[in-house]
Amino acid sequence: AVYDLVHRERAKYQAIMIGSTTAIVDNPSLLTTVKSDYPPIRLVIDRRGRLFDHLNLKLLTDQKAPTWIFTQNPKLADPKLAANVKVIELQTSDFTEVVNYLTENEIQSVYVEGGPTLSRAVIKSRFATDFIEYLNPQFLGKNGQSALVPDQNIELKNLEIENLAGNLRIAGEINV
Repeated sequence: AVYDLVHRERAKYQAIMIGSTTAIVDNPSLLTTVKSDYPPIRLVIDRRGRLFDHLNLKLLTDQKAPTWIFTQNPKLADPKLAANVKVIELQTSDFTEVVNYLTENEIQSVYVEGGPTLSRAVIKSRFATDFIEYLNPQFLGKNGQSALVPDQNIELKNLEIENLAGNLRIAGEINV
């Protein structure tokens, strides 16, 4: 149920964004099972250029959807990358530069599936308007990674809470 819902949610957005750690550790395809002539663009924030050492990742090799990599490392602009992969060289570490690029390229909706570092950057930049969190009633203890801990309080309005086969989905609009 959660898997299908996430795929339907992904299909509603023009792009899906992750950070380089998520790309390297999870090796996701970032595709959706919903049929579309325009699959979401896969966006990877990789400031240091860590993907250069992981050129076999699905989103860099499968050619199933456009992939844009945002980096400050010029060596990622490598001709070995597939034709669907575009490298955007950032001048600063300010997330607003990414937002500006997306705006200039008419990307109006982004589904962020990144880990805590990317999620904090998105929230801090005030780029996010909606928030969706899936909670699984399993604690990983010392083997787990810290979840999103924002720098400021976040209040959600128009809150939705769903129980999906024991998993919780919490969604709402960020009240600014």
